[in-house]
Amino acid sequence: MRSPHHLPRPSAAGVWGTNKWEEGWRLSLGLAGVPACVLLLGGILLPESPNSLIERGHLDRGRQVLQRLRGTDNVHAEFADIREASELAGKIRVRDVTMNFRALLTVLHLLSSLHCQQSWRTMFTKAYSPMLIVTAMIAMLQQWTGNVPVIFSSLGSGAEGALLNTVIIGAVNVVSTFVSILSVDKFGRRFLFIEGGLQMAAAQIVTGVVLAVEFPKYNNVLPTNVDIGVLIVICVFVAGFAWSWGPLAWLVPSEIQTLETRAAGMSVAVTINFLFSFVVGQAFLTMLCSMKWGEVQPGTLD
Repeated sequence: MRSPHHLPRPSAAGVWGTNKWEEGWRLSLGLAGVPACVLLLGGILLPESPNSLIERGHLDRGRQVLQRLRGTDNVHAEFADIREASELAGKIRVRDVTMNFRALLTVLHLLSSLHCQQSWRTMFTKAYSPMLIVTAMIAMLQQWTGNVPVIFSSLGSGAEGALLNTVIIGAVNVVSTFVSILSVDKFGRRFLFIEGGLQMAAAQIVTGVVLAVEFPKYNNVLPTNVDIGVLIVICVFVAGFAWSWGPLAWLVPSEIQTLETRAAGMSVAVTINFLFSFVVGQAFLTMLCSMKWGEVQPGTLD
């Protein structure tokens, strides 16, 4: 299943590197804690937000953090706005509220429910239907592209080779995702969608042709050189996905939805994405076993 954070798990590399070591499973399992340690370190080093600092009276620190975030010393207007909003919020006290706490929660719950219902009603109106259709199609098509790393066990590389191939694909995935982060604002969403789609289509066609031609020659077990060639082509596919349809399938729906429909629109995107992830997961193996080599199979990366 693809997700907003389609990054490889450290345990995949750990399994490949320690699969012949009797106690290797401990290291493999422990490597899963690496991202947690990175998050912990990031939380320690990450500065507090300017809003929080200003609200608690640390005006100088709040200004410094705001200047560092904006990359300029000219933050006087924004600093004044944050300070004014903080002072206004500080004047509101619990004793000023005439209703009891339970009634306040009830009112907030009703307002939230009304906003949610209004968001759904608005999204299904004729004026907003193009955004709904595009959001649904992007979420669906993101899942209906790809290959499954398990396929490498069928390409003659065996279990150990399949693990190594998964690690390589994961590394390509990570690097290509950073390419998307650095280039999406420069080249634009549309360009990356088109380029990534063409790159994935070309890689899938090449993979299908190679499998159709080479499998009968070697009794359905590919030699090492062909196996490496297929791996390279699939890495090209993964790179195209990771800097286009992977991250942009979450970015673009959130951008095209208006404030009135954003909550409902992203709910639709997540639901459809997970739904078709389930459909692909249930259908892929059957399709893989039923189709002839050389036909392009839809699947998932993770």
